Amino acid sequence: MIEGILICMAFMIILCLLISAYDCNRFITVRYEIRSDKITKPCKFVLLSDLHNKSYGKDHEKLIREIDAISPDVILTAGDMLTAEQETPYGKALSLMRQLSSRYKIY
Repeated sequence: MIEGILICMAFMIILCLLISAYDCNRFITVRYEIRSDKITKPCKFVLLSDLHNKSYGKDHEKLIREIDAISPDVILTAGDMLTAEQETPYGKALSLMRQLSSRYKIY
């Protein structure tokens, strides 16, 4: 009985770790459409947030491909582009911003 409980607990812990690893290494695209009489022409924005200095694909290829498919007028960065850990190199986040800034306006 105890062995069965321990096996079940070990399985649940491993499952939670796998789900957490998967979830921390993917990005989510959510689309909103806003209509207002105050908006005089169509415009597209991409909002980047909580990337935590990660690279999505080699040289951010997956993320950049998704952004290019949207073809935004402007990219907005909301925060947590870097990690909060000291001594962490910022190369991945800076590389992403350099690549995107050569194609889009970024605020």
